[in-house]
Amino acid sequence: MGEIDVAAFMDDRDGGHGGQLDFELLGAIPPITSRRVDVASGVSIARSEKQAARELIASGKAADRVRVEACAAGVRPASARTKATSVAVRCTVEHHRFEKDEATELAAASGCQGSVSMVGEDARAHAAEARRDERQHLSKYVQGQIFERRHRKRESEIASASQRLRKRQQFDAYKQSVGNRLLNERLDEQAKAASVKAAIEQKRARASARQILANDLKEFFVKHTLIDETCRKVDTKNIKAEERAATRRMAADSRDEHRARAQDLAAKREAQRQQQETRDSEERCRFALALKTQRQAEEREADARRTRVAVKTELDGYIRTAKSQLLARGAEAGTSLDVEAYERSLARFAELAEEVQQHGEDMRAAIGQAAAGAE
Repeated sequence: MGEIDVAAFMDDRDGGHGGQLDFELLGAIPPITSRRVDVASGVSIARSEKQAARELIASGKAADRVRVEACAAGVRPASARTKATSVAVRCTVEHHRFEKDEATELAAASGCQGSVSMVGEDARAHAAEARRDERQHLSKYVQGQIFERRHRKRESEIASASQRLRKRQQFDAYKQSVGNRLLNERLDEQAKAASVKAAIEQKRARASARQILANDLKEFFVKHTLIDETCRKVDTKNIKAEERAATRRMAADSRDEHRARAQDLAAKREAQRQQQETRDSEERCRFALALKTQRQAEEREADARRTRVAVKTELDGYIRTAKSQLLARGAEAGTSLDVEAYERSLARFAELAEEVQQHGEDMRAAIGQAAAGAE
């Protein structure tokens, strides 16, 4: 154990960077000079140490995983110097206890040397050989643990460097994003300030333009008012002169129109008088002709009426005569042939009366047409 740098490779049980040799797993190592230790016990001790070393390696790997996860999570591990100091103190205490137990066993063995000298020599030889084997095994184990610890420490350093590099990159990215955001905000503020300034300038320009326009409009209104008043006066004078001239023209036209109308009325009255005289003479002629025609028609109608009355009188007399003759003849003969002949005679006389009446109507119509043609 003197040739091993315990502070260089030992670490805390909870999570070191390399391997660790925990003497508290199996308790204190029994002294090899004891009469109770034989070859089988040495072999069993070696096996138990080997098993303990395997378990120690497994626990170291688990601790390394926990440490790597803690590093990834951002938890800072404990100082290696503090862990090495605690482990060195623990190993020193265990070594002193081991030497004390060995001295006690040697004293006990020397006290019993007289009775069991042969057994003690064999036991010491076997114990020395077992101790050498154990020291060689322990040296190899410690060297392996040192190598594994250094390897794990290098891995941890690489992981830490990678973590720091990743955090540095994240910080640089965050810093770059913050710088870009600040730059964008500054550019936005500058753009807003420029836009506000431009808006103010535009507002001032619009106000100035409105003022200039108001002044121009005011001057234009004054000038336009003067021009309008002058134009109104001139227009009023011209309109009045035109109205007077138009009135004179209208009066002259009215006089001419009245004169022409009076002449037209006189001519119309003279023409109407002549036309009226002509119509009166024609009317007198037509009236005289109508009276003459009416008298002729009345005379013809009277003649026709007298003729009809005479015809009817003669017809009635003939009918009475025929009827009396028929009655007399019927009384003598009493035949039906005479009755039929009598009825035929009556029918013929009725037709004759209708023809005479129709002839009178035709004559009256002809007289009326002749009178109308004469008019």
